[in-house]
Amino acid sequence: MGAKVIKTTTLRDNLSLRRILYSGKATKELRLRREIATARDLLTMDQIRVRYVPSEQMLADPMTKAMTATNLLNAGRMNNLDRVDH
Repeated sequence: MGAKVIKTTTLRDNLSLRRILYSGKATKELRLRREIATARDLLTMDQIRVRYVPSEQMLADPMTKAMTATNLLNAGRMNNLDRVDH
C-alpha cells in the first residue's frame, strides 16, 4: 500500500523562481540546481503547484519583514490562502 500524497500549493513572491521552474531552463546558480530539479520533479508528478503572489500580498511577510501598519493590515485583508485553487 503506497503512502498518501498530499498535493501542495506554495505561494512565492519570486517571479524568477517560478519562471525557472516552469521553463525547463537550467539556473546559473550551481547551488540551486538540485533544489530546482527536485521541485520540477514534484511539479511533473503533480504533487506541488507554485503560485506567484506579489510581495505586498504575501501573508508571511508581516512576520519576517519590517513593514508599515498599513501594509501589515493589507496583507491580512488579502489573505491569499482563501484564493488557492484546490
